[in-house]
Amino acid sequence: GKIIIPKEIGEGLQILKASKTVRGAILHLVFLYGLLAALYVLSISLASSIDGLGPTKFGTLLAVSGLGMVLGALVVAQVGHSLSRPRLTSAGLGTITWSLVLLGQMQGSLFSTLLLCGALGIGAAFVAIPAQTTLQEDTPEAQRGKVFGLQNNLINISLSLPLVLAGWLVSHYGLIPVLWLLAGLAMIAGI
Repeated sequence: GKIIIPKEIGEGLQILKASKTVRGAILHLVFLYGLLAALYVLSISLASSIDGLGPTKFGTLLAVSGLGMVLGALVVAQVGHSLSRPRLTSAGLGTITWSLVLLGQMQGSLFSTLLLCGALGIGAAFVAIPAQTTLQEDTPEAQRGKVFGLQNNLINISLSLPLVLAGWLVSHYGLIPVLWLLAGLAMIAGI
């Protein structure tokens, strides 16, 4: 019963243990991708609650979130250098928290839902870009392959669990409590 960890993953974990900034960046990315995976599932329920959209057009909500990410990336490119990465990340997580809470409150309104999905995308960019930049700058060049390999493994894991869990939670507790749960997790991550 001994768990054998591949050498590259073990070395990547050692780098995370040694560097607080790299560890924080990986945790933010893993959390963000897990949250986005859960929202992928929740977007079907959100779209179902909107007259004129319906569950088959949930991709519209995802597309607007993607546009928000592009807009967020443009904002980060223009003003990101004047803000610290922790502030950008906190602003992103705060935007995500606010968007998730309001998505539950504005349920059924197409315009509000689209606006909030766009804001959520902006928040995601504010989290992802500083985290990825930190990984590039704070990981020693010789160890980047190990860290990015570990990052990919952790993100793949973080994508899988929410896909299963979010659907189950919505079917048992409803959409709004799950949105609030995700908002609470985003708020904790921001703090």
